[in-house]
Amino acid sequence: MSSVALGVGASSLAITSFLTALYDGEVDVSERRMLKVIYWALRWSMVMIAVVLAVLQWWWPNTLIGESYLWVLIVILYVNAMLMTEHLIPVSLGPALQAATWYTLGFMITIELFNLAPLTLTLFGVLYLADVVFFVVLVNVGLWWLRKKNVQ
Repeated sequence: MSSVALGVGASSLAITSFLTALYDGEVDVSERRMLKVIYWALRWSMVMIAVVLAVLQWWWPNTLIGESYLWVLIVILYVNAMLMTEHLIPVSLGPALQAATWYTLGFMITIELFNLAPLTLTLFGVLYLADVVFFVVLVNVGLWWLRKKNVQ
């Protein structure tokens, strides 16, 4: 849970820091340095979540009902992080997909932990789709606003 919380928090900071860094049209040295620290926290979270989930599955199988959904999200986190690192996914989609995946992971862990609802494919799909739409809109509105501000 703590690794997921670190990932969700760092993901929120990553998006806001990235948009803030772009505010003046360029990312300066101090902003780049801060983003590197945030990205390190995200990577640490990703590694720890995968390790802890693997250990849970090994030592206490069937403890997590939604473990298959969690693995799907972890794979998306890793693949999208690699795509963003190599600049193979647009800025308008990569950060939004990463944030949506982190938030969905946080929601799914919370639902599992507190037994709030049955973890079904429908719940997973609707939750993930809602998060993706929300963050794609949020990031793209931010990018649009920055482009508009920098043109004037």
